[in-house]
Amino acid sequence: MIPNVSEAEIVESCASGYKQPAQEQLEKQKAALQQQQQQTTEAEAKIAANKAAVEAAHARFGQLGDYNILDEVAVYFANGKVAVDPKYNSQLLQLAEKAKSITAYMIQVQGYASSSGSVALNQKLSEDRANEGYRVPAAASSRAPYQYAGARCDG
Repeated sequence: MIPNVSEAEIVESCASGYKQPAQEQLEKQKAALQQQQQQTTEAEAKIAANKAAVEAAHARFGQLGDYNILDEVAVYFANGKVAVDPKYNSQLLQLAEKAKSITAYMIQVQGYASSSGSVALNQKLSEDRANEGYRVPAAASSRAPYQYAGARCDG
């Protein structure tokens, strides 16, 4: 014999069986949404930090031409020679050591030659002298941001 149950009781009984899984699913979706919102917030914070870093770097790049000359060393070469005279080594090394104590330093190296001789020979001589003037302090420093400013022959 089937107990006397109304249709409304049957519908309610069936619906209550579906409420539990639906509620659990809703809670899972809420938790996933909160996690996504937290990840979005973290990503936005990282983007803002990166944007600030890029803007700071951009401002600094714009100021690269604005620098103070703190020291200079002039190295004179014998006519037609490229090798740095050993008497200049200590001055070049002192310059390199001084630069290491300064944040964001730059050492600029330029090479020149006289007007005697051919233009091609003097250009090569200028470049070789600049490279040699660069080599001495660079060899003494593990972190040496030197700028090769080029070479030219006068005349």
